[in-house]
Amino acid sequence: MRIRLKNRRGRSLLEVMVAMFILTALAMGIAPLLVTIAYLNFNARAISRATAIAQEKLEEIKAKDPTEVTLGTFGPDSIDYFQVTTFITDTGTGLQENMFRIRVEVEWLDRRGEKKHVSLITQKAK
Repeated sequence: MRIRLKNRRGRSLLEVMVAMFILTALAMGIAPLLVTIAYLNFNARAISRATAIAQEKLEEIKAKDPTEVTLGTFGPDSIDYFQVTTFITDTGTGLQENMFRIRVEVEWLDRRGEKKHVSLITQKAK
């Protein structure tokens, strides 16, 4: 059984306006979410890059001969928009008295201007 609708050629103006209102409301609800996703994506990339920079610096120092390692604070050095500072100290007495303590700190400003940092620590035999 088929019902034929006569003189039904398109949508009414009211239907179109209601559909546009619904789409606009949805778009306004999703827009802040997209901004937050972009901010979090930028931060995740920055943390990954900062961690890689710190790891490279640690590996560079660990690869050196112990006689070439100098105690002290080095930096900050600029790599891209990151500031890298290296701290090499003596671990002191006790169980780890023949070790160097190496800490690499990488700092940067996020898009909101907040200071962020990553710090990696390891030890190396003297």
